[in-house]
Amino acid sequence: MFHAQLAALATIIALIFQSGASAAPLIQNITIHFEKPDLWEEAWIWFDRDSDGSWETLDLASAPGDMVAYRTQGGRTWYKKEINGTSSVSFLFNDGTWQQKMTTNEGQNFLAQRDVWVQANGLMSLIDPLGEGKTITIHFEKPDRWQEAWIWFDKNSDYEWETTELKSPPGDMIAYRPGWYQKTIKKALSVTFLFNDGSWNQKFPLDRQ
Repeated sequence: MFHAQLAALATIIALIFQSGASAAPLIQNITIHFEKPDLWEEAWIWFDRDSDGSWETLDLASAPGDMVAYRTQGGRTWYKKEINGTSSVSFLFNDGTWQQKMTTNEGQNFLAQRDVWVQANGLMSLIDPLGEGKTITIHFEKPDRWQEAWIWFDKNSDYEWETTELKSPPGDMIAYRPGWYQKTIKKALSVTFLFNDGSWNQKFPLDRQ
């Protein structure tokens, strides 16, 4: 439950910093990558180009629902489907039968507006989960009213939070100049995070009074 609350807080934070101006949809090629579950014999996709309710795929085991196998790692095969000239794709996977299908863990169709990777457990990411990762350093200016600065973070943005406790590593940050703190996270594909003052009373940027 706490992990879900942190994810929801991080989503709200992202929304706070989104521009209020609306932009024209970006028309592009979107590639959907899929890690076939162990019990599946085949991997197929049903998709709705443009997410307008007009599904391109309605039948089982037939084009254009076919996917291309492009790598095998850790005993699992990854497939991909490139969909050209669109700004949004709704989709779900099946094994070529009516017996097995995969939607989001909430039971909804997946939605992609750029390249995505969907793991065998149903988690979707904007970054290849098998990528090598990189070192990411997060810098934070502590608000004047705060006595301390700590961080909650989800390395790789995979809903597996590394920090869920107060005042406990790895949520500690290093003061490197007056008022500023930093946290370096190694071999990360991406990081979802928010800050706290070592208590449940102050979070940033949600608590601004």
